[in-house]
Amino acid sequence: MSKPSYLSTAVTGVTNAVSLIHASALPSNLSNSAQTALEAVGLYRTGNASDLHCGDIKDIFGFDFVDVGNLWDDEQDGKPEGLTRELIDRATKWPRTIPARRLVSIILNELLKSVTEVHGMEKLRLSQTVRIRRMTLHGMSVREIHGLIDFSLWYGDMDKMETNFIVRLCDNVRASELLAYMGLLQRDQDRLQTKGRGSLYGLVTDGKQFHFYRLDLENEVRFLKLTWDGSVPQVTWILGVIFRIMESAGELSIPCI
Repeated sequence: MSKPSYLSTAVTGVTNAVSLIHASALPSNLSNSAQTALEAVGLYRTGNASDLHCGDIKDIFGFDFVDVGNLWDDEQDGKPEGLTRELIDRATKWPRTIPARRLVSIILNELLKSVTEVHGMEKLRLSQTVRIRRMTLHGMSVREIHGLIDFSLWYGDMDKMETNFIVRLCDNVRASELLAYMGLLQRDQDRLQTKGRGSLYGLVTDGKQFHFYRLDLENEVRFLKLTWDGSVPQVTWILGVIFRIMESAGELSIPCI
């Protein structure tokens, strides 16, 4: 193929690929030829979500960070109704040396059981280890993002992305990786017109630091950073935040009449 012909093919491939990605948050049908054309002109990159920085997240998703230390306008650090004192007392006695994954798994399962018993929300379920592979625009280039979500809470059909809470475990607690997953999930839900879609919640933790994030439909991000130190106030606050998020998921699981 002559050089002018090759360039024409590359330009056409780039144009078609970029148009496709603009049209869909998940361009799963991006052709091999389009990907090759993008790679040939340096406009296709692949990498892990953990490699992204906060600046990348703002560029890709346009997030606006609006509030620190407040997930809800009526934020309270007290015990929500339904969160039992028995569970709080048991949680304060869990060993400090317990591995992060084990600790978070216990917390999520104990709270899910409690929310289910209090509100009868039988459809809620936890999933572990969901692998992520998505394509998105980053400036004028296409970025293929790979990653891993450790826990997710589902209120409905997984194929329709009916979830509102994801958890990432990592030794180095960085917001950018979690926010990348939340942004990609929000785009999936928009594309699929997910039932009851609204605010998404995320938690990134190493088992000691618990950083919560809320992403609204307007791309506004709120966040709250807490420490699991075994004290009653902090344990109550952390359990209370997760309990409240699970309650909101349960409300989404109730069919509209």
